Parts: sequence; C-alpha cells; structure tokens
Amino acid sequence: MIVSVRGRYVITHEGEVLRDKAVVFEENRILAVTDVGRDVEYKPEEIVERKHHIVMPGFIDCHTHTQQILLRTSISDRELPLPPIWTRYLIPFERMLDDDLAYLSSLLSIAGKISSGVVYFVEAGAPRPYALIKALKETKMQGAVTMSTFDVLDGETPNTREVLEEVERLLAHRSEGNDVWISIRQVTMATRELIEKLRDLALKHNVGLTLHLSEYQGEVDYTLASYGMRPLEFIDHIGLTRVKPLVIAHGVYLSEAEINIVKNKNLGICWCPTVDSLVMGEHWIPLSYDDLLFGVGSDGGAFTNLDILHELKVARALGKAINASLKYDKTSLDSKTLFKAATGWGGSIVGRRIGLKPGDEASFIVINHKNIKTIPLYDPVEAVVSFIEGESVTDVIVRGNFLKKNGALTTIDKEKLENLIIELIPKLEEKIYELKIKLPIQNIYSRRALYS
Repeated sequence: MIVSVRGRYVITHEGEVLRDKAVVFEENRILAVTDVGRDVEYKPEEIVERKHHIVMPGFIDCHTHTQQILLRTSISDRELPLPPIWTRYLIPFERMLDDDLAYLSSLLSIAGKISSGVVYFVEAGAPRPYALIKALKETKMQGAVTMSTFDVLDGETPNTREVLEEVERLLAHRSEGNDVWISIRQVTMATRELIEKLRDLALKHNVGLTLHLSEYQGEVDYTLASYGMRPLEFIDHIGLTRVKPLVIAHGVYLSEAEINIVKNKNLGICWCPTVDSLVMGEHWIPLSYDDLLFGVGSDGGAFTNLDILHELKVARALGKAINASLKYDKTSLDSKTLFKAATGWGGSIVGRRIGLKPGDEASFIVINHKNIKTIPLYDPVEAVVSFIEGESVTDVIVRGNFLKKNGALTTIDKEKLENLIIELIPKLEEKIYELKIKLPIQNIYSRRALYS
C-alpha cells in the first residue's frame, strides 16, 4: 500500500527544512519526498493531510529501562544519594517483577514512547526480556531488546556460564522489525570473563551491544584498581569496541583520551540529559561534540516521562549554561546538532537507516505546530528543539504502520492500560515499601511518610 503524508514543513535528519512537501512511502520503505500535488504521481491509496504540521524522522531513544517505569514518582531526594542507586534500588525492584508486571511495565513504556514520537529504542537490560518482546510484537513497535546481564552484585556471584546461556537463548528471538542486542549492566558488575565472552557472542552473531559506562567516580576507581585502566580504555583494550553498533550509556566521566577513542572508533554515546544531571553531574558533550556520534536517551520512566522532545530542551539549556559559564559562548551546542542527535543521526547510532531518503525505513513522525504554546513559527528546527513537546505529536509511523494517527494510539488501548496500572498501585506500593525499608538511609520510613 502506498501512502502520502503531506505537511507544511518536512525536516530531513540532517536538519534541512523543506516547505509544502509530501512524504510518500510503500510498506516499510520511503519512496520519495516530493511537492504537495506531485505526490499523486505515485498513485497513493491514502493521502494524509497535515496542513499545520512538521513531518520529520522519528526519535531514537538510545537508552531506556522499560521495566523500571512502575517506579515512577517513587524516587525522591532521599533515594538519589544512594551509593549507587541502581544496585540499591533500581535493580532490586526489577528483581521483584513477575512476568505480568514486566509485561505491563513494557507496555506502559512503549505507549509513552509512541505518544511522544519515538520510533526505535535501545533497552538497557530488561530483567524479563521476553515480556518486552511480547509487548513489542503486540504493539508493532521496534527496538533493541537486551537482557539485564551481570555476574556480580553486592557479593552475589551468578553463574557466568548460565548467564551466557540465557543470552544465547535470547539471541534466537531476533526478528525483522526487532533487534536483540547484548547488554553489559556495568563493568563493576561483570567479571572479565563475562565481558570477553559477551564480546565474542556479539561478534559471532553480528549484533549490537550497549552498556552503562563511566557513570560514577567509583567505577573509574574500580577499573583503575582492577585493570590499571579507565573504563573505556579497558573495554577498548580487550576489543569490545570492535562490536558495532556499540552504544555507551551516559559516559559522563570520560577522559580526553577516552573521548578520542569514542570518536576514532565511531562509538555511540547516549546522553540522558535529565538523569545524567540528576544522578551523575554535568556532561562533557556540550564542550566536545565535533565529530561525535551521540544520541539522546530518556533512561526510562523511573525518572522521566520518556519525552525526547523535552530532553532536547534540557540538553540545550545545559549546553548553553556550561559553555556560557566556562567560555561565555552562547552559540555552542546549536539546535541543528541537537535535532540530529534526537534522530540518532538518521538511525546510524543503532545501525539503521531511519531518515526520509528513498529506501530509508518508513519510520517517521508528524508534529502539530499550530498550538498556543508554539506559534508563531519561523524556524521549524528551532521550534522542535526549543518549544514543541511530545503532546504535539499527532502521527507516528513505524516501518510503515501508523502506531499513532491523528492523536490516537492505534495498537494500544490507552484507557484500558491506564486503568490496569491504577488498579495495581496498592500492590506496587507494597513492593516499594518492602524495598525502601531496607535502604541504608538515616530517615526512618513509615507507610505514611513514603507516600505523603
């Protein structure tokens, strides 16, 4: 089936703005971007008129935790200082999930992503990856599924061989629309044996790999003490950087030498502007983004609302603040660069072609710019980066399928899902209470205090 989507503006993944154009696609591939009116030459069976809209490539959420979203609003300033919060709070919660909760969590995450224009995401490491695969198939969404992979955790030492066998089983579930990648939870949570064998699996099966790296100072101290190298120097030394695509989540504490490794080896850095700032500190990207392949991540719903458009505004403000305070330069980290980052530079950060060129994957979005919050509009790129948020996304096309059309989700019953989650709140409160009373925090928790 050939479909044409007409818009007031079309923005390519390079940030080029075209006016009064139509994007024509057939099945899951782009046929052309052409003038409105000339699109009929392709004999489309459906013409979607969007007169006050921007048509652009969809967003890539390059780092997310689909099975942490049920923690939403439970993390306050009391939990943030935990050393570190992921081993004390986030991972223990993940381990409390059963298949049903993991599935609903995945579904809620996917609904949030589709709603705000995400067409592909990288799961950082799901404790129950098959629940995520089920949700992806049902919703026709796409992403890179990974398993939460480690063999060291607070004195526990899961069997390395069994962990590797689980990863191999998961790799058999790759499909045309959805990828299965390999994840390393963190170098402090993985033995060298596990890291090297995961590298070998990724190379053997030609799949991508993602890992949390250099997200806190203790991790840098750990690899210096254990291997005599900083985290990225270590994984480069053992050949992990041969895996492509390779997406490094956070990477806040990289040295100049490590940044050069990222650029020279064409690695992807996923900047999570909100969570990196909340938990880790200022990022170096605004100071050294030339020749850098970087994308934007939500880091999952435990901390954010999954809106990549909102993350762009946080990133822009942070970038300007850092450059203005250090160099009094307000031009650095420009809007076009951030726009390209939101699309993962046309999907290249995840090894896909998600743009608007003929032959590209038909995964794009439509945004309404006729809104009291965003008019008047003179520069569409500036509007996307600085003003428009996810609520303005009207249509989301993933591999030729409308997952959101004229403002409504088409593959998810939004009201039913909302009601299911609300009904689960008492059960979830019990789990969160069990978790919080074990935390090494001076304040004594009570049920009343937890939710007041």
